[in-house]
Amino acid sequence: MKKLTLTPEESTSIKKSLQNIYALLLSRESIKPQYLTCVIKWGLQLKLSNEEVSKVIDNVNKDSFTIPEDQVEVIQSIYDLVHLIYLDDVVEDLELEVATEYTQALGYKPHLVGDILKTILTAPDDGLKDDDIREEIKNLAQMNYNS
Repeated sequence: MKKLTLTPEESTSIKKSLQNIYALLLSRESIKPQYLTCVIKWGLQLKLSNEEVSKVIDNVNKDSFTIPEDQVEVIQSIYDLVHLIYLDDVVEDLELEVATEYTQALGYKPHLVGDILKTILTAPDDGLKDDDIREEIKNLAQMNYNS
């Protein structure tokens, strides 16, 4: 398993994304229990304490799902989630399904998740640095926005 090291800003951003994903799930007519398990798994993967995971869950209701007005924040949210999926070296279909639903709810085409994952996976072989990855993801997002 890769070592998970996040800056305080990244950690805050990912926690906010988890809350928003959970709110999206609550807003649906029916929720697949596996989706909720997935959100909890991500919280634990982030090394959140049980108390922090409870805070994420307790501070959310079915009306609290939001689409950030700032497109950079939206793209960051999708990237954070895909990066989190990749960090444990096990990319599960269920995780991709939840990420795809979230991405679509934010106004992007579903295959953006796979495109971002591919960029992350191939970055080392392609010689991409962090700034290059950000630029690539920004371009992918622009091409995959449902306007």
